[in-house]
Amino acid sequence: RNTNDAWARQNMVTVLDRSSALSLATLEQTCASSVFVVFPYEAGDNVPPVSPELVHCLAHGAVPLFNGWTGWSPHAFAAVMRFTQFGGGREAEKLSRVPQEQLLGHAEARAIALDVLRYRHGVFRDFRTEARYFARQLCRFGDIFVAILSGRSSSHRDLRSGSRASWLLGVDIRYRFFVGTSDDDELEQAEDVVVLPVRDGYATLMLKVLLMFAWALDTFSPRMILRVDDDVYVHPGRLAAVLDSGLPGTYAGSFEHGLQAPRSSRYEIDSSFKFDTLPPYARGAALGISRDLAEAILQLLHRGDLRLINNTDDAALGYCVFQVVTLGLVPVTLIDTSDHLAMNPICSGVWSPMTPTSAAVHHVDARMMKCLHDADTSSRGRCECVDKGAVPFEMNRDQEF
Repeated sequence: RNTNDAWARQNMVTVLDRSSALSLATLEQTCASSVFVVFPYEAGDNVPPVSPELVHCLAHGAVPLFNGWTGWSPHAFAAVMRFTQFGGGREAEKLSRVPQEQLLGHAEARAIALDVLRYRHGVFRDFRTEARYFARQLCRFGDIFVAILSGRSSSHRDLRSGSRASWLLGVDIRYRFFVGTSDDDELEQAEDVVVLPVRDGYATLMLKVLLMFAWALDTFSPRMILRVDDDVYVHPGRLAAVLDSGLPGTYAGSFEHGLQAPRSSRYEIDSSFKFDTLPPYARGAALGISRDLAEAILQLLHRGDLRLINNTDDAALGYCVFQVVTLGLVPVTLIDTSDHLAMNPICSGVWSPMTPTSAAVHHVDARMMKCLHDADTSSRGRCECVDKGAVPFEMNRDQEF
């Protein structure tokens, strides 16, 4: 807002104000000549999910910014480009050549844009081939399946009980809890618990996730798998809405981009991993993966071609998706739903706080699940303390979530 015209022109930034006539001709000229285009939307504006501005920005390889924030990637998947102008990764190559000094602190925005473009349009590099693939996959119908990663200890049993008594109560959705094997802990007899042939433990977590995907595909063949941890409170309708794009090749969640690859002995990065940064990955608390993408990962595993990094399972899954894209198996749509997934069950003053529209809330126990469910199902429809930005449910400071 506070830029002058000369500065903006010099740095290939176009700032549009509310008086700008956003005609087709204006958009064509603006997006074709700028690297970044700032649109005049306020935080509370009812902006359509797929706007003409977004379409034309991407069609010309520009990065759209909305008053400084870059939360456009959740909608990029739905922008239908004119294939005579867009496709084959040309836009990613154009954007990657922009000098660093012209990015004005928006290097992260460019990195995210490049990830989205390369994952979606860098596989087939041909519009017709990509369109045929999408058409074939869309004809494979199926439902949503919720895969809940759990364990055998008493704390995990309590979380399962809390989920059943709260957000799973009366919900018409297919789900299962998945646990591994153990010599110590007894397991409750329940039809919704699946024991996978792998030892529970941090080192085998990624293998457990892959076995979970295989079980879901073999048993239900869902078009979309929503993978959540058992310490996550879920609003099922909201979570399905934000993670299920309805498109093949979907990889959705709260994303990390450009994270430095750890080299400590704890992570034991595979020697084949030659990169300084990890590929983009969705945080494991709650993510969505489409059937065709899960099938492609398992296909590589069965062929013995899948490289696994002994990292946390979310980063390891991101590396699996990266290999699927690199080998040209599936065009992947990265959908960042960070605004809808709360990593902290506190309403303010923390990173990734809970809001009245959160689709999932991480790091909760069984008691918290009941509190959140009571708020969701009350006549108010939401927790009054969340609306006020206070500590949830008027708890004392020494009892904060």
